[in-house]
Amino acid sequence: RPPFLNVQIVFKSIVKTSCHSYRLFFTTMAALPVPALAPAVIPTPDLHDFKYSDLFKATEDEISAIAWCQNNGLIAKDKMCASCGSPTALRERDTDKNKGFYFRCTLRSCRKEISVRKDTWFEGSHLRIATIIQFVYFWCRDYVIQDELQFQLGIVGEHTIVNWKNFCRDICLEYFIRNPVVIGGPGQTVEIDECLLVRRKYNVGHLDREQWVFGGYDVATKVGFMVPVDRRDAATLLSIIQQYIAPGTTIISDLWAAYNTIGTLGYQHLTVNHSLNFVDPTTGAWQKAKRKHKQRYGTHRELLHTYLAEFMWRQRFGYSFHDFVAHVRAV
Repeated sequence: RPPFLNVQIVFKSIVKTSCHSYRLFFTTMAALPVPALAPAVIPTPDLHDFKYSDLFKATEDEISAIAWCQNNGLIAKDKMCASCGSPTALRERDTDKNKGFYFRCTLRSCRKEISVRKDTWFEGSHLRIATIIQFVYFWCRDYVIQDELQFQLGIVGEHTIVNWKNFCRDICLEYFIRNPVVIGGPGQTVEIDECLLVRRKYNVGHLDREQWVFGGYDVATKVGFMVPVDRRDAATLLSIIQQYIAPGTTIISDLWAAYNTIGTLGYQHLTVNHSLNFVDPTTGAWQKAKRKHKQRYGTHRELLHTYLAEFMWRQRFGYSFHDFVAHVRAV
């Protein structure tokens, strides 16, 4: 039999008997899981030296931003299914209604889906993760001009910018809750003083309630604390001194009567008369705090403690993107 006849016979047999197999094959292929997205493997530079060029590489698209967050501990690299305990795989949904990235359980009988934002600092926000990283970098660098941030980041609502500034200040506040401030100690000198951030207005505009802030400044370490106070009496100020200043510290204050018994609390107390002497080192800190206050056209009283936390955080960490990311990771 000529070879081509054998080929014809085999072909007819396939056509006749294998239609069902073809249908089964394509049905099976359609049922196979779509391969999981593999986040781009991008080198993660030391955040101590993180620059604009690094920021743009890390956030050039959403999958790169997610990979960057995973490399820096802000988003989990591996997430187990909460329902069945199976591994999950990263996927992207492209539909307008539920657009975004999510983890999906790899067990066919489960297929539970979890947003990549779940249980992270990004949860609840409609901004792209890449945009949030960019905003945080600008905030750390103290580039906080409202209109410029909206323009550069493509954020439409000004309230979104305000909210994310508040979220960043919350991280500063959380840091000090986890790491209570104690300055001074034996052989150390701390300057204390009060500052009036909000003055009463007479005959012009509305009448504001005065807001005093009490603080201390370690002369050696160049860091301090600031606390809003409703009263400047001895009971209030001495309690704060004992909370924030270590025993054995030399405390320098003005002649305010509330400070008269500091020496009985385990401190060495020295006084300075501002009308006769040069201003104390805390003056520079107060001037910076007041300047920040004026730049923001005043501070909402309910948020004052978070603004002061930001000021204290910047005293310690400056413009450090590295430290801020570490503090987000710790929350």
